Amino acid sequence: MEKRIRGWLYTFSFKLGMKFVFYQLHEDTGFVGEAKIKKIELIDDPMKVFEMYGDRVFLTKGELREYVRSQERWKYYRGRGKEKKKKWLVIELEDIRKYDKPIKPKRFVPVGGQYLKE
Repeated sequence: MEKRIRGWLYTFSFKLGMKFVFYQLHEDTGFVGEAKIKKIELIDDPMKVFEMYGDRVFLTKGELREYVRSQERWKYYRGRGKEKKKKWLVIELEDIRKYDKPIKPKRFVPVGGQYLKE
């Protein structure tokens, strides 16, 4: 299964089984861990993730509510003032592991992320 996610500047392709690498920007900058993509979903209501995944969600309910509130200004309007709600990307990970020490990237990593080739 592949999901193509289109953003303002980027299009991402996520596939089940693909390696997801964690990048740390502060302190010891670099790749700090990895996981395998187990499941990919696009949902309408971000708070529904707590019903689906319980306490396995990266954010708390309060943090997610605050993030949603901060994103209100980015609503997308389509024709005659009708609002089109954005979908929320949910990626479930498995086999998560932290590296012993950060691995420095060979090139700059943009905020939007980047694909890595081994």
